[in-house]
Amino acid sequence: MRWMNFLGLSLAAQKTEAVLISSRKIVETATILIDGNAVQSRRTIRYLGVWIDTRLCFREHLASQLCPVCSGEIVEYAQHILFKCRRFDDGRRVLETKMEICAENLVELMMARKSMWEAVSSFAASAIPELRLAERGRSRPGVA
Repeated sequence: MRWMNFLGLSLAAQKTEAVLISSRKIVETATILIDGNAVQSRRTIRYLGVWIDTRLCFREHLASQLCPVCSGEIVEYAQHILFKCRRFDDGRRVLETKMEICAENLVELMMARKSMWEAVSSFAASAIPELRLAERGRSRPGVA
């Protein structure tokens, strides 16, 4: 802590998390004291959107079904992809110029006219390659 004070930095002890990175077979824990506050190490922590674990193998991160782009604990369901995810804003804008879509009227609009069916199909077809690539990376680490 002295070096932080020397550099004019401070640390919010109540927000501090720790993970003990080790190659040992038995996962150990450590407790560190920061300004009198005990911080217990954990098996995984989330840092800048990436789950870091004790072995640096990123299993937790790769197994996550959370959207990698949107902040918060947002699961990557079809409704999120179709209506909210920033990754697909461009395709969604094209779709929205053809119809005013929402979760409640999507099927009805698709069934109403062939052009609307094709617009939604085109949007889904453009999203699928990116989603498959992300899923492949989750299921086979090292493959993107």
